[in-house]
Amino acid sequence: TAFLRVQDLNVSYNVPLDKLQRILPFNSLRVSLSARNLYTITNWPGFDPESGNSPMPKTFTFGLDITL
Repeated sequence: TAFLRVQDLNVSYNVPLDKLQRILPFNSLRVSLSARNLYTITNWPGFDPESGNSPMPKTFTFGLDITL
């Protein structure tokens, strides 16, 4: 069975210092988002072609990295 999976996606953004210091008294701010097992495209009748009939859990993680 053929399938296509978006397994890991990581995105982060460093807020520019000039924009940051207008609204918050921080020296740096990075915002990040990670997702695991985000999407699977398949004609497989079950939950997941790799694990059989058990679904793959989706995990989302949000993070802030702040320097004062």
